[in-house]
This record gives sequence, C-alpha cells and structure tokens, in this order.
Amino acid sequence: MLGSIIVLSEKIMDFLLENKTQKFYQQELETVDSLVSLIRQCGPGTTTEQMDFKAGLDVKLIRSSFTEAIKVLQEKGALFQKSKNPNDVYCVTKQDKELYRVTLEIIKADCKRPKYAEKGCHLRHILSCVQQNYSCFVNETVIRYLLDLMESNSDVVTTMEGYYTVF
Repeated sequence: MLGSIIVLSEKIMDFLLENKTQKFYQQELETVDSLVSLIRQCGPGTTTEQMDFKAGLDVKLIRSSFTEAIKVLQEKGALFQKSKNPNDVYCVTKQDKELYRVTLEIIKADCKRPKYAEKGCHLRHILSCVQQNYSCFVNETVIRYLLDLMESNSDVVTTMEGYYTVF
C-alpha cells in the first residue's frame, strides 16, 4: 500500500504542476479520473456480488489514499496549508508566487543589515520572518523546499550550511 501511496503522491504533484495549480482542495483531486484510477488499479479484482459492497469502500479508500498521498507531499515541503484544518485549501509550494516573493524580500532586506551581511540569513530566521509576514503555518520543511527552488533559480545562494544570501 505504501508504494501505491508514493506513486499517487508523485502523480498528484505531476498533475498539479502540469496544470499550474497554485491552490486546491483535496475533494477536487478526488474527482480527477486519472488519479482515482491509480487507486482502483491497486485494489484486488472483484466479482459482481462484491461490487455493491466495494462501492462503499471505494469512497473511503479514495479519500484515505488521497489524504496519505497529500501527507507525503507535505512531509517533503511540496504542499502546505495556511491553517491546521485538513479540509482547508492546500497550497503548492512551487507555484505559490506570494510565498516566493515574501521569502525573497525577507532575504534581500535582511542581508543588507550588518548582522546578516557576511554569512547571510539562517534558515530558522527566514522561517520565523515568513511565519510572521505570510503564515504561521508554514514550516521548516516548506522553507527548505522553497530555498532549494530559489537556489536552483539562482535567486539565492547558500553561503554555508543553513545560511542564504542574495547578490
């Protein structure tokens, strides 16, 4: 089951990026046939008599599979929520332009200050500022994921382990 959840999480991420999705609700993903079919493929074959019973289980299986796959993506920092309510909207870290902008502005502004000029800003300082200025529910994993993305885009540079600056 874990292998199928990982595959589902990868397919969810592919779907979200291909469609340039910035925000979504879990229920919206549960209506995407190509994603739902992945869950159904992993289940055992059924006879006609089992179909009625399976229909009820199908909904629960789909919901729990998506919940677990989203958790996997949250643990990687690829998704986050601006609240603790699991029914609220999910944000795609890679597509959240506001989070990207706020984080970059924090690093740019703070790296001009004497305290951060030489080494740059520490990851935890950046996290704290993002939590104050954007959302208190953004966690360290999301910031690490975002900083890696920013570094691959050459917007920030790692000066030493856990420290980031801009040119």
